[in-house]
Amino acid sequence: MSDRPVFSLEELRVFEQVARSGGFTSAASMLGTSQSSVSQQVGRLEATLGHKLFDRTSRSVRLTPSGESLLIYARAILSLTAQTMRHFSQPGLSGPLRLGIVEDFAASRLPLILSMFRRQHPNFTLNLVTGPSSHLLNELEADRLEVVLSMQLSGRIDADPLWSEPLIWVGDPSIVGDDVRIPLVAWPDPSEPRKAMLDALMAAGRAWTVVAESSGVTGIHAAVASGFGITALARRFIPAYLGPVPPEAGLPSLPSVDYVVARHGSQHKEVIDAFVAMIRAANGGIGDEPAAADSDDQT
Repeated sequence: MSDRPVFSLEELRVFEQVARSGGFTSAASMLGTSQSSVSQQVGRLEATLGHKLFDRTSRSVRLTPSGESLLIYARAILSLTAQTMRHFSQPGLSGPLRLGIVEDFAASRLPLILSMFRRQHPNFTLNLVTGPSSHLLNELEADRLEVVLSMQLSGRIDADPLWSEPLIWVGDPSIVGDDVRIPLVAWPDPSEPRKAMLDALMAAGRAWTVVAESSGVTGIHAAVASGFGITALARRFIPAYLGPVPPEAGLPSLPSVDYVVARHGSQHKEVIDAFVAMIRAANGGIGDEPAAADSDDQT
């Protein structure tokens, strides 16, 4: 390890102040110290670096070429040091976060995001609500939630898009035929997947009937798995025990849906901003991932 002397941050601060104020006397005044102390610190810095930093006359103090070079580095070092101290001196974010999440995301990715966020901000508390998008957005509009990750409902509110996901017909293909009413398992209205199914079937001239309804993803999955009917699920959130209806069944194609983040004005803006940033960071490129088979919801 080298035993070469190194300069101190204090010496850099004194040097930068002399360069800024244009003189040793004025720098001493700004720093609240004596002119001799300023001269000593600059002298030690020059000795350490082996370069003269100022040309001094009775009338002026000017930076030498070496001093001009050092000034660039000194300001960068001092700025980074200040940023580092601010980062570690600030307390972690705190306050209750009233959060609404659609169940598919809550079951699959939310645990990881919450774990990451809590490690960085251990003082925050959480009020978590899961459910259909329509319910979550109503709660947001009523100021009972502060941030919602939901499926886009036809532009009901302004929201930041995260990714788009195609809807897929899911269920037993043997119950689908040209001469039968298509048995549907659906969320109660309003529901984007329900609307997508009905619009597609009506446009194709296919008869349908709702044989089972559930406001929760567990009920939807159970009804489909037991053969009651078919439903529409986001491709990413089709559970492993349910399969897509093959194209040979002749069902009309379904549209894609948008997952979005919507937020409401709050006194906890910093907490909300930090959590939304965490969602974005944790889900970068999510739209390019392969379909998941281990999560469970579409509302």
